[in-house]
Amino acid sequence: MYSEEIENIFSKEKIKVGDSVRIEKEGSVYDGLLMPKSAGDADKLIIKLDNGYNIGVALPAKIKKLASSLHKQQPISKKEQKPDKGKPLISILSTGGTVASKIDYNTGAAYPAFTPEELFSAVPELKEIANFNIHLVFQMYSGDMEPEHWVILAKRIFVC
Repeated sequence: MYSEEIENIFSKEKIKVGDSVRIEKEGSVYDGLLMPKSAGDADKLIIKLDNGYNIGVALPAKIKKLASSLHKQQPISKKEQKPDKGKPLISILSTGGTVASKIDYNTGAAYPAFTPEELFSAVPELKEIANFNIHLVFQMYSGDMEPEHWVILAKRIFVC
């Protein structure tokens, strides 16, 4: 979560996560998409630059909305999913790892922290093409998996 001060700026400027923004600080200008805040210093704005990298900019900084988000990002919980009988069923088994990692903006390190629901809600358009069963199997990096983990994963795939 962003700090109350940042949330007040967002409210005043009508800025929402996913909007295209410009941040000015100490003579530098950064344009990008405003990212949600999941960890780290609540007084740092997080934006995704055009080159794909995320950066954090600490307050005080000037932030200006350039354009509204093209889509609304709304988390989808398992309870909110309504199956559509006309769509295929896809099972997602989350094991943590690189794809399901979050960035610690204080250290720059990634850690396996997404729940299956968070991973699914990151791409809400998926609900338009299929129904999903999402299962958390592990929260670990693939390099940490041992043969016993592969056996557990194979058994979970079999029952899905």
